[in-house]
Amino acid sequence: MTPSEYEKLFAEIVEGIRARDRRFEQLTIGSGNKNRIRGASGYEHQIDVSIDLPATKTLYLVECKRWKRKIGVQEMLVLASRTNDIHNDRKEILVKPIIASQVGATPNAQLIAQWFDIQIDNVESAYEYGLQLGQSIFLARRETLGISDEVSVTVGKDPKREGHKEQ
Repeated sequence: MTPSEYEKLFAEIVEGIRARDRRFEQLTIGSGNKNRIRGASGYEHQIDVSIDLPATKTLYLVECKRWKRKIGVQEMLVLASRTNDIHNDRKEILVKPIIASQVGATPNAQLIAQWFDIQIDNVESAYEYGLQLGQSIFLARRETLGISDEVSVTVGKDPKREGHKEQ
């Protein structure tokens, strides 16, 4: 799964929540390279997945990190800075940062995340994932398996069956 497929998967999970829970009908999802949110600085921040909940005046900024290494302090500080810049442009709403990672964060990154109120979600599987939005916790499960270029199949004749006739 590529990083962009990982981001798309996260957006699809949120879309599934919106489709099944009436409380989130007004939820707006942004994702991909063109998902940009302006900060007070005037800079347009690229956000992997954004979830705007107008009913609760909350904007979630989700950074999806499909890395084999743990998230470090630098990534936490970048997300904290983006969150601060965007919040300063939209003071009337709560801007809540989330990092979705396969392997979690280093102990120092966890300290930074706690200080800046960054939610760390460990997404170890593409098939099952828990997501907390405000006071609600959701469990998402994929029921289909996607095939990517990481899968290979070898087809050949079984030498034990050669010459065997089916009857």
